Amino acid sequence: MENYEGLTVQVNEKNHEYRLTLSGYATKYCKAMIISDMGLTGLPPKEKKGRKVSAVYPTGSTEEERNNIVTYINAQGFQIIQAVLGACALAEFYMCQDRLHGGDTNIVTVETYGTYTDISFVKCEGTNYRIQDKERILEGSDDPEREATAAYRTAAGINRMRQKHKIQKCKVLLAGDFWNVQKHVEYVKEKFTDVTVYAYKPSHALVLGGCMFLKKHGRKNPAYTFPEHFSSYHCTALPATEYQKLNTRKRNIYCQRLDAIGRKKKEVKYENNNCSPKELMEVHEAMVVDHPEIQILIDYEKHNFWVTEDKKYVTREELIYRKGEKLKEINDKAEQIIETVLGKNDDQITDDQTTTGIYEKIMKDYHYTREPMDKNGFPKYCYTLEGLLSAGVCACYARALVYLLAVKLQIPCQYVTGEVVQQTTGSHAWNVIQQTSGEYRHCDVTFDLEKDEKEYFAMNDIQFRARGHFTNTNENYPACK
Repeated sequence: MENYEGLTVQVNEKNHEYRLTLSGYATKYCKAMIISDMGLTGLPPKEKKGRKVSAVYPTGSTEEERNNIVTYINAQGFQIIQAVLGACALAEFYMCQDRLHGGDTNIVTVETYGTYTDISFVKCEGTNYRIQDKERILEGSDDPEREATAAYRTAAGINRMRQKHKIQKCKVLLAGDFWNVQKHVEYVKEKFTDVTVYAYKPSHALVLGGCMFLKKHGRKNPAYTFPEHFSSYHCTALPATEYQKLNTRKRNIYCQRLDAIGRKKKEVKYENNNCSPKELMEVHEAMVVDHPEIQILIDYEKHNFWVTEDKKYVTREELIYRKGEKLKEINDKAEQIIETVLGKNDDQITDDQTTTGIYEKIMKDYHYTREPMDKNGFPKYCYTLEGLLSAGVCACYARALVYLLAVKLQIPCQYVTGEVVQQTTGSHAWNVIQQTSGEYRHCDVTFDLEKDEKEYFAMNDIQFRARGHFTNTNENYPACK
């Protein structure tokens, strides 16, 4: 069972409602993790009552707004004992990711929330952060033009801040769901070619940065634990996931099912005719891509669901859990791989270094399955995480990277399918990762198995196509420029 310390809450105000995101610090890996992206309101009352938490306040928030945040969280049963401003949390996060160094004295942070964007000028003095100036850009979340104009207004705000303080060399740090869309980030990068722009894990960099900030300064909070059978909640805010491709209704179904599986509930109830059988299947397929461990945990072939009289909507779904210790064996193997890579200096290893280490560990320790192939292909386990216990095919190793990086360590990594055109043409699976620079890159560990050097690691689209790899064009995967 994982223990998490440094409990941190980020509050996003949207349409006068608050959405809470809970994160904690994994002492075992010295890494910040999302515990629940669905928010604290879904926790049972007995788990909320009296729990002490730390908060991340929007940098531009007024005293009244912060009081409202405190009132709301206290009403949920929690107690805020300390807080860190978003700009400081962002700086701490990127410092821990080795993106900021002692010489980076000028930083501009951008926090985009539901109805506004806070832009701040932060001075770094050693390991301390001093907020020199801040500006809030108000914008309605229901404005249909917001998506088209928010990046423009943000760029204008950054430019005003730079001109006002005569900032030449600086780094720009982006945070918020809005920056999960690559074209928005690219717009800012194109406007400021003379500065470095980071948008790594933009949806939850603030809360993770808050955890790191509080841990670094020696502030400890009560531990939080995961269910033993489901060792981590995948952060649905991670870029490059199937969740991001779903519409709002399907996302709600996804989160509802994920929460039910996380609590090992036996059934899920769907109300208000918001889930058709087809949508349920689409959501399940998306969840299995993002969460390959669900294939091991849930026996979907045996599951049952009930529908309305007209058979258009699902009212209730029964979750059938597989018996045995297979998931525990896989989880233990994953933990072993992670511990081998991170070692004793895990708090000094960046996510890019972790990704490289895990990739190299798999390519050197595993081989393509040598099981005989029949008319139905290889044995079923060769296509799932179970292959980690012996050997598998491309689907197994692509899912393994998703499980190790995205699910276990919250490092953005997506399962990708396509074709390989070399001596022959065939379907294939590999991964797209997001580096700490915010850029996406292709990785195909299957083609590097049993090699001494990486030949298919961290490549852009042009390089990968030159090697005969072509993604399925209808899947809308991130562009690897």
